Amino acid sequence: MSPVEIKIDHTHLYPGARGRLLRPAPDTDAPALVRFADGVTAEGRLAGTELRVAAYRTRAGTQIAAKGWRVTIGAESNLRVEARLP
Repeated sequence: MSPVEIKIDHTHLYPGARGRLLRPAPDTDAPALVRFADGVTAEGRLAGTELRVAAYRTRAGTQIAAKGWRVTIGAESNLRVEARLP
């Protein structure tokens, strides 16, 4: 299965961050490529409303740890981060 591509409007994720899926989300758990506004891409996994993103480094050099997020996907494949997962 090819990865779901997700474009994020920021350099990292946080509650309230927005982005969009570049193609519709599959009905099942799928690998994801998360493309941030600074041009960095991180690997991840999208399963329903749960997005897990592997650790990555921003273009400015900030190390971001692997984290999980609860997201909502709305009209026109818009994505919004709702909360951080444990």
